[in-house]
Amino acid sequence: MRYGSRRCSGRELHWGRHSGVHRRRRYRRVLLPGDEYSIAGGAPRYQLVTGQDLVAWQLQVAAGQRLPCSQEELVQSGHAIEARVYAEDPAVSFVPQTGRVTRFEVPAAPGLRVDSGVRAGTLITHFYDPLLVKLIVHAEDRPTAVTQLRNQLKGTVLHGIQTNLEYLSDIASTDAFAAGNLDTGFIDQHLSNWKPRPPTSVELAAVGAVLARDGYARRSYDNHDTWKRLGPWRIGPAGGTPIRIIIGEHEHKIDVRGGPGRLEVALGTNTFEVELDHDPDSTGCVEPTVDGTRVRMVLSIHPTECG
Repeated sequence: MRYGSRRCSGRELHWGRHSGVHRRRRYRRVLLPGDEYSIAGGAPRYQLVTGQDLVAWQLQVAAGQRLPCSQEELVQSGHAIEARVYAEDPAVSFVPQTGRVTRFEVPAAPGLRVDSGVRAGTLITHFYDPLLVKLIVHAEDRPTAVTQLRNQLKGTVLHGIQTNLEYLSDIASTDAFAAGNLDTGFIDQHLSNWKPRPPTSVELAAVGAVLARDGYARRSYDNHDTWKRLGPWRIGPAGGTPIRIIIGEHEHKIDVRGGPGRLEVALGTNTFEVELDHDPDSTGCVEPTVDGTRVRMVLSIHPTECG
C-alpha cells in the first residue's frame, strides 16, 4: 500500500472540487488493485512526508485565509508509519482498560513524533476513548522506518495500565509488515492466536531479587504468620524472603536468600545466582546479572498493603 502519493492527492483534490462540500477536510487514499482508491483520514504521517502542518492550514482556512501553497507545489519525501497505543487488552477482545499511568517514557530518536496527552500520574477512565499515544516515525525509506518503529515500540515504557504495546511490537516484527504486504486478513494470518509473552524464569528471578533487596517484598508477607512477618532475619541461619509475583491469572512464588549485592533466588525447582551492583537509575532502569546473563529491566514500583 502507498499512502499520500501524488496521484492519490490529485484525486482527493478532484473529489473535493466536485463533491459539493464547501469546507476544508482531510483525506487519505489507499492504492488498491485496479487503480481505485478509498477514503479515510490521517494527518501526522502526511505532515511528516510533506513538511506541512495540515492542522495549521485548517485553522487558516477557517479564519478565511487561502491555503499557503497549491497541490503542485507540495513535495513529498521519505516514508512515515504511525502506531497507536491504546489502553486495551488485545488478549481479551481488545477490552478497554482503566487505571493510572505510573511511568511513561519514549526514547528520543531522529524522525520521531509523539502525539500524547498522558504522563505519569494520568488517570485513564472509561469516559473517554482509550487512545493514549501516537508514535509516528519518518525515515528516508520504508525499511528504515520499520526498523525505527520496531525500536520505538520496544523502547517505550508505559506502566500502570494494560496497553497494546506488545501487540503492536509483534505486528511490526513480522516480515509481512516490513514488506508492506498488508490487507484485512493480516491479523488472522499472522497473529490469530496472539498471547502476551510470559516472563521467563530468568526475568522472574531478576524481579524477585530487586524486590527483596529493596524491601518491597515485606508487602507480600502473610501478616498472620509471625515467622513470615519477621522476614529473613533470624538468630542463626538466615531465613529466605518469600515473594509472590502475580501476572494476570498466574502466581509465581519465589524465595530469596542472601544479600545485599549477591542473592540466591529459588523459583520452583530452579535456583539462580543474582548479582545487583547498582540501584535503578532515574528512568527506573536496573540491570541485574542472573547466572552470568545481564537482564535489563525498567521498574515502576508502587507497593500496596496486603495480607
